[in-house]
Amino acid sequence: YELGFKGLLPQYNLSFDMDVFQIDWDKMQLTATDAFTQVSYFTNAGKARSRGLEVTADWRPMRGLDVQANASWTDAVLRQDIPQPAGASTVIGLAGDRIPGVAKFQSNLSVQQDFEIGHGLSAYVGGSWVYIGSRMGEFSDIVPPDPSAFGDRLELPSQSFVDLRAGVYNNDWSLKLY
Repeated sequence: YELGFKGLLPQYNLSFDMDVFQIDWDKMQLTATDAFTQVSYFTNAGKARSRGLEVTADWRPMRGLDVQANASWTDAVLRQDIPQPAGASTVIGLAGDRIPGVAKFQSNLSVQQDFEIGHGLSAYVGGSWVYIGSRMGEFSDIVPPDPSAFGDRLELPSQSFVDLRAGVYNNDWSLKLY
């Protein structure tokens, strides 16, 4: 389910969109690894839910300057324990556990200035900052009857990235540095 809104405020050179969403899964697939053979395979996790909010904006305050931003908040969890087949090595996940690889919060800010430098050439300079919040690793695999053999799930720390870019171009070619 998704409900969104898009808008344009021409007097401010601003466009934006926002949406809220909810995804309900039945038999969501997860990657698992057999503890004995180390062979990876897909397994069904049962019911899961992902809900959240996304916001994106693009602002052009003056000629050649473009500022883009987006952010999202996501709550993605199992709605039931992962089914455990009798006598099999499997993945352990309980209702309420976070789905692997999904950050609760992430955002991006990008700024770029384009300008003409003459003789049919244009150039740009810009940069981006990306933030990805902490997220959980894959669910633990266990070998019955000793669930302590594999320990807790790995929590991946939050990360930030900065990218810088510049370039010169015309109608026929471009040179980019990043």
